[in-house]
Amino acid sequence: MDDGAVKTLFLPFENGALPLSVEGARFLFLNAALPPVSDHDWKGRLDCAQGFRTDFLSLKSAGFQVAPQVGEGQFSGALVLLGKHRDLNRSNIYRALQQTLPGAPVLVAGAKTTGIQAMRKEMRELLPVEQALSKNHAQVFWCLRPESWVSPSVAVQQTVGADGMQFETAPGMFSHKAADAGSQMLARHFGEVKGKAADFGAGWGYLSVMLLKNAPGVAVLDVFEADYASLQAAKTNLDLFGGQTPASFYWHDLLAEPVSAAYDAIIMNPPFHTGRSAEASIGQVMIAAAAKALKPGGRLLMVANRELPYEDTLQRAFRRFERIDEDRHYKVVRAIK
Repeated sequence: MDDGAVKTLFLPFENGALPLSVEGARFLFLNAALPPVSDHDWKGRLDCAQGFRTDFLSLKSAGFQVAPQVGEGQFSGALVLLGKHRDLNRSNIYRALQQTLPGAPVLVAGAKTTGIQAMRKEMRELLPVEQALSKNHAQVFWCLRPESWVSPSVAVQQTVGADGMQFETAPGMFSHKAADAGSQMLARHFGEVKGKAADFGAGWGYLSVMLLKNAPGVAVLDVFEADYASLQAAKTNLDLFGGQTPASFYWHDLLAEPVSAAYDAIIMNPPFHTGRSAEASIGQVMIAAAAKALKPGGRLLMVANRELPYEDTLQRAFRRFERIDEDRHYKVVRAIK
């Protein structure tokens, strides 16, 4: 999360531009993050929705009421923190307006890189924007919920064609417009997988589906994913295309939460971005987590961008490893515990 955008989101309350509602009033907080330290008792005012497991756990451990999704309700105000995906941001704003009382403030904030200015302009075409403030390389604007409001339709869910199948995806998920080339390369090597298997960081389930279609020796599959919406899509896609192999699903932060089961095989295409920069440490931690979760003799099959420096981690964590496929962009590695 961008700390500057979070601080800016709460700025109108801190500087008195907006009064807080009466005691006991609740605010909906979409794409929630830890509020900055202030004199206001935000723990007693916020119903937080956060589907990314890492941020969910931070909010929960700090004592906030948080769920991966917030159900229907009417709130005295709403806060929306923008992310990277415009359609998802738009959907969150419309939902905030739909779930607030007439006259309630709806605040929207984001870093300049999230398209906050374009979103403010778009919202001004639908209803009056009361005010905007800029600070911390971010901007916040707010409007008051009209007496009657019908949200324009936003097609968040979509389908992606791959390997003759139509997968359910949505903006905000990794590679939501198409199965990425690295995953497709990795899937060509699934025939050797057997026994109890796991997909670490499954996204919307492409690799899990391809594993069960191409590896008849897999007896059971555990699916791990940190993004709640992606995990729900993976469930849908495996229900459609996964066949009869038993599968279990875990909303799980592999960087912070241990895995208790032991596996014969693990597949993964680990994420490697924080913001706009490549971050090899994410994959390195996931490699170490995979090694801990594999039985002796178990194997890891993973794909990564060629330039990412995973070899030292693989050498320390596994008895042996080898590159079994590669092209100009990707490498596929098999590692044996």
